[in-house]
Amino acid sequence: MSGAAPGESERRKADLAQARRCAAGDPLAQRALYDAHIDRVERLVGGMIGGGADLADVVQDVFFRVFRSIGRFRGDSELGTWISRITVNEVRRRRRGLFRFLRFGRALASEPARTSSLDTSGVALRDAERILSVLSQEEREIFVLVHRADLSLREAAQILDRPVSTLHARLARASDKVSAEIAKEGARV
Repeated sequence: MSGAAPGESERRKADLAQARRCAAGDPLAQRALYDAHIDRVERLVGGMIGGGADLADVVQDVFFRVFRSIGRFRGDSELGTWISRITVNEVRRRRRGLFRFLRFGRALASEPARTSSLDTSGVALRDAERILSVLSQEEREIFVLVHRADLSLREAAQILDRPVSTLHARLARASDKVSAEIAKEGARV
């Protein structure tokens, strides 16, 4: 915590205190943590996997992992950054499981298709998912962390365990691809 900017050190101390209260089983501290971070976790998960039925399951699993491991939070980063790292890891874990599932040849065709209601927000979400589908997994992760979860490039670098310069280049490529896809979408309308 020695390189922390003014005010950041105080924020980290408050985060550490809240984490300790959560680890001790304080339900008010746990609720406050959940309420403070649910929107970011939902935006992050939604951006990485889309808005399907799995969204709620992944978010629930993220908070299960957060509360199970909150006693190990050391305050080296902000609590929100730590929770975002758990979120990214949970999405990656789910993807690995899905890839293993598909690799061994099990068919999902027998599962009935999930449909969502046709409202304006659902259409916008599907459009966003289609546009983001042009990105590689690495590009999508950095794009979502910065543009949907509103994290700084430095926070994203901590979460993804990559140098800021590498992520800066990936974010620029991802932004170019998204801009090109949006331009194509506009040309089709």
